[in-house]
Amino acid sequence: MKYTEFYKLSTGYKAGSIPPIFDVKYIKPIPAVGSDSIMYHDGRYCIETIINKSYERLAKLGKHYIGFKIIESNSILNKGRTLYSNINPMI
Repeated sequence: MKYTEFYKLSTGYKAGSIPPIFDVKYIKPIPAVGSDSIMYHDGRYCIETIINKSYERLAKLGKHYIGFKIIESNSILNKGRTLYSNINPMI
């Protein structure tokens, strides 16, 4: 199975800080959550088609999404192999 995993930026929370500390230096790309975070692909699509469809979806998702990875795996629960990655935290 091939699927695209979309990414957003984290909030900048410093892990373990009490009271919570939020700072720009702790912002990093993280996988998005929810129904828009994963896009499954037809097994007959070539990688170029999957990349194009992923860019189209990224454009529709809006400015809060910063990129994506295309992953091949036998299950979404397994890490799988990254076929293509374009995550730009500078957007």
